[in-house]
Amino acid sequence: MMLLLVYIILWIPNSNGAVTHTYDLSTYMPSKFVSMFSVSWYGIGPTDPQGPGPDSYTNHWSVGAQGTCIPNANPSNCSTEYSTQPQRQISSRYRPLAGIYSSSGKNLESQRRIDLMLSTLRNQSSSSPSCDYGHARLDAWSIQLESIQLSSKYLSNPSLNVEIPYQAYIHFLQRSKTNSIIPGYDSTWLYSFSSNLGLGKCDNSNQTNSRDRCLNTTIKDFVDIVKMTNMSTSYLINQKPVIFIYTSLGGNLLNASEWSSIWTSVRNQVNLDFYAIATTSSLINQFDAIAPWVDYVAWTMTSSNLPTYNRTLKWLSLVYGPLLQSVLPTGRVIIGGLSSGFDDYTESWGACQNRTIPRETQLLQAQFDYFRINQITRLFIYTWDDFTEGSIVEPDVRNGTWALLNIRQMIGTFYNETQNVTADQMLIDRWTNYPQLRNCTTIQVTSIPSIDLSC
Repeated sequence: MMLLLVYIILWIPNSNGAVTHTYDLSTYMPSKFVSMFSVSWYGIGPTDPQGPGPDSYTNHWSVGAQGTCIPNANPSNCSTEYSTQPQRQISSRYRPLAGIYSSSGKNLESQRRIDLMLSTLRNQSSSSPSCDYGHARLDAWSIQLESIQLSSKYLSNPSLNVEIPYQAYIHFLQRSKTNSIIPGYDSTWLYSFSSNLGLGKCDNSNQTNSRDRCLNTTIKDFVDIVKMTNMSTSYLINQKPVIFIYTSLGGNLLNASEWSSIWTSVRNQVNLDFYAIATTSSLINQFDAIAPWVDYVAWTMTSSNLPTYNRTLKWLSLVYGPLLQSVLPTGRVIIGGLSSGFDDYTESWGACQNRTIPRETQLLQAQFDYFRINQITRLFIYTWDDFTEGSIVEPDVRNGTWALLNIRQMIGTFYNETQNVTADQMLIDRWTNYPQLRNCTTIQVTSIPSIDLSC
């Protein structure tokens, strides 16, 4: 009853017809915060050789032709790369330990996958703070969206690219038992593919390329996102929703002035304040927090002769130095964007540029050490499942639970928490014992395991 009352009060329209944003995130954001980011864009189509999936197509497991530098992966075929465990051919140098999957949550198989991911949250199924059943000490999941306006919420034939993550976000909200889901949004997607989406070039070059058409679509997307937040499953700070946005600048992408206008318009339309986190440091005035994305260009500016640990510290100094050395605007927060590495299968999307940041324990350790020394106490982890560009934390066939287990243990050390070897093994067992439903095995996709979240 109390939660319902708070929810009703939260959504009472502002009688003044305008919302003044308060930059006070630094006051209210917990000092202990760890969120995992998921692209949630993988699909299993109706003609899958191991049984129909819930989606319109098998998106991103095969990225199609990317020039001459990478092979065309066909997920319908099996590879002999792993002789003891044949794998479906996918556009990645890694293979999910639990097999390829749909991210959407539209059928039981996919819902169990979401449950498996949610089992990484601390106390997902228990109110006891001492409950440790092999989670990864995560506080929140951020699920990427592209455009709700182009999804089945509005269109009878939605864009294939946006429907899978839209469904994933809805089902993460439905299946979470705690306040843990942060909507994520790729703000570059719509402006990169606007012409393909029927929106024109968004550059005001003529009437068919109106910038306002794209800006209004973006505003409507954020209005939907805020309205979709749920008091019982969305991550709230100071009783306000939190939104994470992948941002970038230049070309046709949104600029600082446009972001300010977007936020004013969205807040006034929903009559509700919220906090917004960006990935671009120069947008610190328009956002409440900055969580820098994996910066491969900065990595190339460091010496390859350095040991991984030392090179990582140099890398982070290039990325975070300007923020740490500046006077932050009132109420803003620096969040540590943590990565397990980068191993790009697409070679810069067909440009034949080998982009690699070593997936090593020393890379992880150096990031935690740098954040601790510089008193950056909140973390955003990139990414759970971008197998295409190889920035994964999800357990894979080559490395097992290496990234997830190390991050779990390092988070414990980072926040001075007691380590639990038994729970470490539970985390390993949960993933290694989950069957590979769609990786050239004889396991039937109808035999979906349940996920035990009990303590």
